[in-house]
Amino acid sequence: MRLTTEIRLEKDYLYIRILGQFDLADAKAILEDSLRSADKFNLTRILIDYREIGGRIPDIDRYEYGMHHAQLIQERIARGLPVVRAAYVGSYPLFDSSH
Repeated sequence: MRLTTEIRLEKDYLYIRILGQFDLADAKAILEDSLRSADKFNLTRILIDYREIGGRIPDIDRYEYGMHHAQLIQERIARGLPVVRAAYVGSYPLFDSSH
């Protein structure tokens, strides 16, 4: 795994700090784990912090990650689980789609 996480339980959300070099498969797995962790603690909000990772996210990876996230939300709704809202924090140029 090229990405590692540090997870901290806050008062009303889960904070996930991601470290390492960006890897799509790892990012998808971390998102899935984050949703399971939110369920475990009965939380409906997560903050995913990408400020400390390196590498570039190709446009196709951004698209695939977004589609994966949308699919997970649809699956949760179909199973009657609460929607977990996610906020992302990232630094330039990693989160700049024109770069």
